[in-house]
Amino acid sequence: MAKRRSDLGGDHLQTRCFSNGRKKKRYGLSGETIYKCLHRFEEEPDHDAAWDKVRPGRPPKLDCEEQFNFAQLLCEPPVNAGYDAEEYSIPLVQRLLDEQFDVTYSRTSVCRLLSKIE
Repeated sequence: MAKRRSDLGGDHLQTRCFSNGRKKKRYGLSGETIYKCLHRFEEEPDHDAAWDKVRPGRPPKLDCEEQFNFAQLLCEPPVNAGYDAEEYSIPLVQRLLDEQFDVTYSRTSVCRLLSKIE
């Protein structure tokens, strides 16, 4: 998103001449997003407006040590962790997280967590 905003900012003068439909097609963004971006470029210097502000977000459910332990568990077959399966599936990983670490993850969050540890 930051790249698109910076592209939009670089074309700031030219985009003011485009219709909403043309802006949407050119940048692949919604009209609302384009208006917000243009407003940011009017309010802030270009180099500041081109990037999103840092937001802390929610803290992870597993701390670094728990993530390491989780990754170690996944290196072993599920049978070693007491499960009757040959390989891990998303539902089995959800169950593992619940039983071993007392945390609940959605399917999407499990996929995100797995991509971080690979």
